[in-house]
Amino acid sequence: MSTSQISAKITAISTTLSPYPASFNGNPWLYGMSLASIMTITMFVAVIWGWMIRDIWRDRFIDHPTTPAFLFRLMVAIIAFTAFIRCLPEVAYMTCYGEVTGDTMAAILTARQVANVIALPSAVGWATILVLIYPFVMLALKANRQYGTNRVDVLNVWPRLVRPFTTLIVILVIASLMAIGKGALGHHA
Repeated sequence: MSTSQISAKITAISTTLSPYPASFNGNPWLYGMSLASIMTITMFVAVIWGWMIRDIWRDRFIDHPTTPAFLFRLMVAIIAFTAFIRCLPEVAYMTCYGEVTGDTMAAILTARQVANVIALPSAVGWATILVLIYPFVMLALKANRQYGTNRVDVLNVWPRLVRPFTTLIVILVIASLMAIGKGALGHHA
């Protein structure tokens, strides 16, 4: 019996117990909400990463690499990258569990571990930038206080949040349907 046949049998046996990974204890609601959470984080941080990179590129002649604005954007881009690199393999694992061969699942699990290795220097990078720029950010925010511009106008910002909240609702619906479908179709004991 080959290794791939053994891993295929292990995958088949484990998914006959539950269509969801063992950490969800067979709970489709927990699986669906967890999947929605991890999918939302993955999508939002991908957008934030693109936004920061776009702004860094747009202002490349104004903000050189030692300005607080450049470093702030770089820090946020690195945070977004770190979250993305950690969340994407989780999305693959959760959506593929019980649907792919044992060899494919082993590759996904390896990708999760590689993501952990990549996330460490990335996290150290953004934390280092935070330590570097924190005094400058606080100084700028405190300076704004004397001009009365230290408050965020939530009512004027609200329209910018409609699209992300709509995306979140759509992802919740998709993840819920995936959880229900996996439960209905994935359990063949």
